[in-house]
Amino acid sequence: SSIFLDSEYLQQKCMTAFGVAMGLSILLAAGLSYALTRPIKALNEASKALSEGDFSRRPKTRARDEIGELTETFCSMADSLASLSFPASM
Repeated sequence: SSIFLDSEYLQQKCMTAFGVAMGLSILLAAGLSYALTRPIKALNEASKALSEGDFSRRPKTRARDEIGELTETFCSMADSLASLSFPASM
């Protein structure tokens, strides 16, 4: 009888620990997802603005990875396009 109570108690504690671990995993995954997609979303919005003729829009990033490098390249491209003189009909 005592063994069954200990077993149930242990099972309950394991399930609680599993639930807490799953909750923390979900929060961590959501945070990482947001951190990874935010600079991509900013770059996408700046690309759309550039395609509509807004040459002043620049995405900001602190990333030092491939996304940060892509953002810097995008900003250089936008600066180059802004410095060109286009005919008024465009």
